[in-house]
Amino acid sequence: MKKKIILLIVCVIFGVSVYFFTQSSSMSTNEPVYIAVVGPMGRANGKAMRQGVILYGDQINKQGGINGRKVKFIFRDDQNKPKQAEQIAQEFAKKNNVHLVLGHYDSATSASAGIIYKRNGIPAITASASVESVIRDNEWYFRTIPGNTLESKLTASYMLNIFSFYKGISLSEIMYKKIPVNIIFSKDKYGISLFKNFEKIAKRFNIEIKKKWEWDHEKSSTEQIERITKELYAIDNPGVIFFATGAAECLGVITALKDAGRTDPIIVSANLAIIFFDKLKPYSKEWEIPGYYSDGIYFITPFMLSLSGVKGFEFAQQFSEKYKKEPEMVAACYYDAVHVAVQAMKKSGIHGKKHIREDRRNIRKVLASFYNEKRGIQGVTGLIWFDTTGSVKREYALGRWLKQTPIPFFVQYDQSNENIHDILKGYLNGDVKIFKDLVMTSTQIVYVNVEDFTLLDIDKKKSEFGATFRLRFRYPSFFDDPSKASVTSPLEFTNALTPIVLEKPLLEEAEKGVTTKVFQVQGRFKTDFDSDEFSLLGRERKLFIHFHHFTQLYDNLIYISGNSASSEIDQTSDNRSTAQFFCYSDILSKKTTLGIQKNFNSNFRLNYSRFNIKVIPVAPRIR
Repeated sequence: MKKKIILLIVCVIFGVSVYFFTQSSSMSTNEPVYIAVVGPMGRANGKAMRQGVILYGDQINKQGGINGRKVKFIFRDDQNKPKQAEQIAQEFAKKNNVHLVLGHYDSATSASAGIIYKRNGIPAITASASVESVIRDNEWYFRTIPGNTLESKLTASYMLNIFSFYKGISLSEIMYKKIPVNIIFSKDKYGISLFKNFEKIAKRFNIEIKKKWEWDHEKSSTEQIERITKELYAIDNPGVIFFATGAAECLGVITALKDAGRTDPIIVSANLAIIFFDKLKPYSKEWEIPGYYSDGIYFITPFMLSLSGVKGFEFAQQFSEKYKKEPEMVAACYYDAVHVAVQAMKKSGIHGKKHIREDRRNIRKVLASFYNEKRGIQGVTGLIWFDTTGSVKREYALGRWLKQTPIPFFVQYDQSNENIHDILKGYLNGDVKIFKDLVMTSTQIVYVNVEDFTLLDIDKKKSEFGATFRLRFRYPSFFDDPSKASVTSPLEFTNALTPIVLEKPLLEEAEKGVTTKVFQVQGRFKTDFDSDEFSLLGRERKLFIHFHHFTQLYDNLIYISGNSASSEIDQTSDNRSTAQFFCYSDILSKKTTLGIQKNFNSNFRLNYSRFNIKVIPVAPRIR
């Protein structure tokens, strides 16, 4: 009897133990994963950080989170102040509830907080602080945008092209001339780092720094603007003016130069580009005449939507649906940062609060394991993988503003020496440039305008419509190298009923190194009247025309719309209609094997830059 009672007690104890163990295990599995996001949350950049992070967080949580755990964010405002950043970092270290930190936005705040993260073993990822000292000697800090060294290098290489267009001299001639540059840099971590790196690289590009000014935040802005502007006026040929700063006060120099009618080429750093239009708000001329101050100013940036490929366009669509506006660069960069963080957490395995120190160590190890292209994470800003310092290996783009719209420069460079075979092949066919010890692959940017658009009849029974229009292509004249493929043909109009071939151009001219070609296009195009693209019952009826280059891929050639946001078509004859049309670019991705056996069971695709004309008839004649 006693044995039975003892056995019964043992079974009860065992059952209770199993119950509480499974409950505890279940609770541990369901614990959320906390990611802290720290930046100037009360400012525009902080809001953009938050929007990018939340967009990705919502998506990952709908998919089940991280191995069944929901992702939750702790947002903290450091006001871009190092002391505030340190206090927040100390709080995370004491509470031990944060697995990883995203931020800080500024290089100074990131460097201050980074000391505490390193001391307490907390992994951190910044998608905005570009000063090298932030990640140097700190194995716990990673960066998903390129640093100041790379920004300086790309800025110098692009100055060859900028000066070439400004002077109307061929690039081959520019290579052997001194390029005069005047530089304004801010007296802070970012400005000093950018200037020193640029100074080192300048000689390799035959750049002569004629004069330099240090912008001091502690001194009167008015006095500094007057002094710098006066001294710039006194220089007959200032060449390119480079603002290596994030100081918004420097806009006073730019506006003074523009007001005086100076047309010297100006290029601004990535940090100044981010806040440029926000800080231009007090200048009424810019808004009365859009682009009065900003037109033609070049800028360096780690992200441009029109150059971002398939993932970038998908991100922009999701962002626009959620926030009813186009994404800013900061939002895209922090969307990528949280994406990388989540992928690292999934691979490392999260054990819960009781094991948070071990979890942090494992997360850091996985982040460090993204050390080459094969192990990298594909983001909306590009492929993300880290070098030995924890910095991403990716390039900056060069853009310029036109009517307050950021558009990419005609040529985009990518500096790489990862694959010597590709470099040699590219050099032989002209797609790769070698300048001293720098290897640069290039992407051609071609602007396309649609003009004289006439919408003919719409045949609902046959699901087709007719249209006639002109295509105006603008691009650097050196793209017309006879040894390379044409950038204007052959084109494939993917929804044309019969193939459309561009005949002899109606206009062909070259001025100041820029070629313009105009072609007449006429054809009939297929449309699906039962799809979302065309709805007779909806408020908008939409017709589409799509084309892409038949042979050149997205990496080599990108078409960019040169039209304004929308254009009116005013046709009133019997078989024509009043309409509105919009032009934009995206990516056409084609699945193919290329006849290569290893691609037979893969999802191998070729990506093309696709140009789209969206037509909204107001009163179409429908048969």
